Amino acid sequence: PVVLSALGSDINLFKKFLLRRIQIKWALNVADSITSVSDALKEEIIKLGLPASKIEIVPNGVDRKKFFIAPKEEAKKALALGNDFKLILFVGTFEVFVGRGCTIKGAEYLIEAVCIMKKNYDKNFKLALIGEGPLRGKIRDCAQKLGLGGTVMFLGARPHEQIALWMNACDVVVRPTLIEGMPNVVME
Repeated sequence: PVVLSALGSDINLFKKFLLRRIQIKWALNVADSITSVSDALKEEIIKLGLPASKIEIVPNGVDRKKFFIAPKEEAKKALALGNDFKLILFVGTFEVFVGRGCTIKGAEYLIEAVCIMKKNYDKNFKLALIGEGPLRGKIRDCAQKLGLGGTVMFLGARPHEQIALWMNACDVVVRPTLIEGMPNVVME
């Protein structure tokens, strides 16, 4: 038996391209069974003409040995962060969303939102961005142009253990994504 697993972009993004849409529909039709990581993704597969009875939802899991709740104060201390500001955290890639010219994870919208927050609301926060990708320099330049140099920290790629530490240290994790249903970072 052949089981295909739909994870997100394979359905949400690639179906918009005619040849890939034909290939995806063919592959899904000949598969004996399909798994989907979320209800929303299952609905998108059904819209391609597949029967719901052929699709099972199997959500992604989280490694609880790496991602677990720890005291915020301990996490901030381990990262040498002060307690005098709120911490917003973004974890993701800085890659282009094909056909839209923006990042898949929506980081540029987050930078714009931080600028608005800084001007109109609370000024006592910092944004930490964990991740790499070809648009990182463009996002960093945008933050600098908007005067957010002291507010936004570009941390680059980090191992999962450090990401978990940052998650425990932060006050909120943000995910301004444009196409994801239930990304791993939200579950983590």
